[in-house]
This record gives sequence, structure tokens and C-alpha cells, in this order.
Amino acid sequence: MVGGMSFEFFDHTADVGARILTSSVDELFVEAAIALTTTITDPTLVGVHTSWEVALQDPDLEQLLVAWMSELIGRFDIDQLFACAAAVRVSRAGEGWSLTAIVQGEKISVPAVMAPAGG
Repeated sequence: MVGGMSFEFFDHTADVGARILTSSVDELFVEAAIALTTTITDPTLVGVHTSWEVALQDPDLEQLLVAWMSELIGRFDIDQLFACAAAVRVSRAGEGWSLTAIVQGEKISVPAVMAPAGG
């Protein structure tokens, strides 16, 4: 486990995998967001300085998780927004699934959080 979080990383052929242990689907999506931030920087360095809303739908729960990760990666790539917390609600929507979330985090210069210690 990483610093009291309910996930651990493992090697994966694509890049890195995260084993996430939670008691609900909502918590799974929250922890996945924090795990994603952890692959880039220490999430304790990310403050709550902004928030944004996310709404997604997908027929498949697994693909909804992929869409959630893609949304967060897009926010990082385009806006340099790092997530440090989220309130997520995942529910059935007809034949599929829906996600609504309020994500909290901070816009951070990528070199600032990825710079080696003392560098």
C-alpha cells in the first residue's frame, strides 16, 4: 500500500498497474484518481486550490473507469491539473453506468513536481 492509501502498484506490460482495495464502486473511482496522481507526484504536495465537475456515461463499468482515467489524464496533459481529492457518485443509468464527480486539486507546473530532489 502507498502511504495509507488503499492501493498498491505492480509492474504491468502497458506501464504500471494499481491494485485498489475499497468497499464501494464510488471509492474505487476516488482511489483510482489518487493512484493516478501518485504515479506522477506525491499527492500530499497537491493542494485544494480549484475544483471541477466531471460527468461521464458508458454502457460498461470497466469502460467507465477507463473514461474516468482518460478525463483525469486529459486535465493533467492540457491544464496541468492534479487531482488530490474527489467526491464521486457512480450509478446505474438505464442499460449502462453514469459518473458524476467534483474533483479537487491544483494547477502545478509539471517540472516543479517532477524535478528530482535537490534539483
